Amino acid sequence: MANGVQIVFTGHDHTYIKELHPDGIIYQTVPQPSHANTNQNQADRNALNYGYDVGNPSTVVLPSSGLLYVEVSPTEARVEYRKIVDGCAVVTPGDCYQSADVYSVPAAP
Repeated sequence: MANGVQIVFTGHDHTYIKELHPDGIIYQTVPQPSHANTNQNQADRNALNYGYDVGNPSTVVLPSSGLLYVEVSPTEARVEYRKIVDGCAVVTPGDCYQSADVYSVPAAP
């Protein structure tokens, strides 16, 4: 991995997409919390339309809306996608979110 880059975060595709490229870098699309897309079929169509490799078994596509939490420590970066529970009207941390995908990347040497 050039320059020790292991994750690249990008936005604006309105869908949670985690894609591991052959170069070893994870390309992480950040979900849009205000986007009410809770339909998996729509998320898959978005990913295909934007050119993501959805046929790759390491690619994860999940619908928005939700939040991405990133915790960085000296030993790793931990990324968690917390999906907003359908129909939830109370925006209180813990009440309206469920963990939908979690992964960690070790710190670069």
